[in-house]
Amino acid sequence: MARSVHSMHIEDDIIMTDYVATRWYRAPEILLASNSYSTKVDMWSFGCIIGEILKGKALFPGNSTLNQLDHILKYFPPCCKEDIQSIKSNFSVSIMSKQMPKMANLGQIKSFVGENASDESISLLVSLFKFNPSKRFSALQCLEHPYFSVYRNKKMEIFLPYDVVPPIHDGMKLTIETYRKILFDGSQIAH
Repeated sequence: MARSVHSMHIEDDIIMTDYVATRWYRAPEILLASNSYSTKVDMWSFGCIIGEILKGKALFPGNSTLNQLDHILKYFPPCCKEDIQSIKSNFSVSIMSKQMPKMANLGQIKSFVGENASDESISLLVSLFKFNPSKRFSALQCLEHPYFSVYRNKKMEIFLPYDVVPPIHDGMKLTIETYRKILFDGSQIAH
């Protein structure tokens, strides 16, 4: 996951590293070296995982950053200049304005993901693979999507009135044993 961003008002202004996530799961804003991104990069990665489950293999197996972008743009290009500018990168306008292909239609996306993919799963992927991060689904929007209706029992769901703050700061580099101990100790307190 991208980072632990606890305050929603900070999320859009925080500057984070551009070397996050395995290439095949990176959102366009990371591939284009955005100087600012949010937890919406995690939603892109989530879409890659859902797509991989449906297809049985990685959706966008790029062998370089530009090749990765080519894989993505074939099916999920930006819709307009506003989408390109939303990336907030020095490179996005120059790279992307040269080619503005049309988005593949739903039939092409279904054949790309797999003919057994349901209409709901395709709809979810289209909502997660928005080039413009502000148009991309959030985790809560995903939960509300019909694709997840068979997995949910709203009566059993608990929403906490506070943010969950991981016990480890993102900037800390610890040994594996220390990470395990902190996580184990935290799980013991919770129970």
